[in-house]
Amino acid sequence: MVLDEGSRPSKEGHLQSILREIPPWTGGLLMMLMATALWGSEGLPLRIAIREGLTPEVIALMRTGVATVVLVTVALFRDPGVIFLRRGDAGLLAFNGLMGVAICATAASVAMSRIPIGLTFLLINTAPLWVMAFSRILRGEPITRQRLFAAAMGLCGVWVALGIGTVGAKVLDPLGVGAALLTGFAYAVYVFNGSSHATWRVDRFRLYVQTFIWGFVVLALIVLPVRGFAPLATASAKAWISVAYLGIFPTVGAFGLLMMALKRISGTAAAIASMAEIPFSMFWSWVFLGERVGLSAVLGGILIVVSVTAVQNNQ
Repeated sequence: MVLDEGSRPSKEGHLQSILREIPPWTGGLLMMLMATALWGSEGLPLRIAIREGLTPEVIALMRTGVATVVLVTVALFRDPGVIFLRRGDAGLLAFNGLMGVAICATAASVAMSRIPIGLTFLLINTAPLWVMAFSRILRGEPITRQRLFAAAMGLCGVWVALGIGTVGAKVLDPLGVGAALLTGFAYAVYVFNGSSHATWRVDRFRLYVQTFIWGFVVLALIVLPVRGFAPLATASAKAWISVAYLGIFPTVGAFGLLMMALKRISGTAAAIASMAEIPFSMFWSWVFLGERVGLSAVLGGILIVVSVTAVQNNQ
């Protein structure tokens, strides 16, 4: 049905008035919940891509390539200048791309292919503890009682979540556990580097786009000489749809929602809300993959959430 011209203003005005009545923090939190739901949905498409014969590093390359194409396309309409490298920024942006995209995407793919999805996200969320450690070691920030409590809870949470190395009577894959922890570490380095004085001169959108461009370049230089173009050329439609979903929704879409949310709520509130990706990942993996988390993972997750909340409240 097509509305006549006379009916549009009143309906649009009514909708705008409703949107204006929504408090900014409510909209921000809703955006964060949408973002975490997307982040937590990575398990199924990644497992499909694995079943279709793709390796974790090839999945990382393909999803990063899709995300980079989307971001460059957006940049061409919004601000084409951000695509081009400025003198003196190459080292910073290449390092950002290596840690925040190349290592994170590859390590997360390895982890989710070898251990339960929910446990993967739980271990990745130890990243704020690494940031706290970097702040102490590299910036000399004081260690308060609250931070000590957070660190202790975080370490206990990881230990409890891993239990004695079993989930559902199966021995946990050490490579999968290590890859999940490496993802959290690499993301923490990326976040810590992003908060340094060196990045303040770089526009946020430029930093985001260039990080993905450099991350894709790094992955291509590492993966293609080893695997060649054959995995890309022979990948099935299912595999391409899966990596396209990973590149568009949990990557570009979720981070776009995060950027919009940060205009409405504080970084601390966003960081705490982002931990909703843990229960979302457990829920999606239970619904679509039949994975059930054990009591140890639930208890460990609670301890890690308490730990990260304590860290964020101490900022």
